[in-house]
Amino acid sequence: MFQLVLTEKLRARLERVSSNTENDALQPVVYDKTNARMFNIPEYEKSAAANNVNTFHGREIRTVKNAAGGMGFVLQVSDSESDPEGWSSEELVTYDGWKHDTGREWRKLQQWEREGVQNFRKKFGPNCFGLSHKLYFHVDGMENFWMSAEDGCEGMLAEQQQEKKKFQFW
Repeated sequence: MFQLVLTEKLRARLERVSSNTENDALQPVVYDKTNARMFNIPEYEKSAAANNVNTFHGREIRTVKNAAGGMGFVLQVSDSESDPEGWSSEELVTYDGWKHDTGREWRKLQQWEREGVQNFRKKFGPNCFGLSHKLYFHVDGMENFWMSAEDGCEGMLAEQQQEKKKFQFW
């Protein structure tokens, strides 16, 4: 089980757009059940591009001490526009998230630090390592909310409520 962590910049963006009901174009999109894989969404392309509405930048981070869920796993979601905790320029250039994880570049903490990513040691510990993922939101045929990666890895809320509620980021 992964703990969900939003960067400060993305959290601030989502708070701002959630309070601006006059501009729905900035609200994150939750795709319907016909979009079970990222390649099904309109205007999909194999690239690192994300816009904080349809797709998001994320990282699967492992060996995180005290991560919720007890497995040491964190799914960090960041703002795609100049987020100090977000993807480095090197991650943007080398991203190939449509491929299987085993053939992709797993980064260690020291590499992220060399690439200018901030706050990782403090937030995730000295032994963390991980993989970049592009993410999107969708529901399935039972109206369960999912966050899914481009390669097909996905997760849902740990406890789906009997009463359907909107997903809250904060």
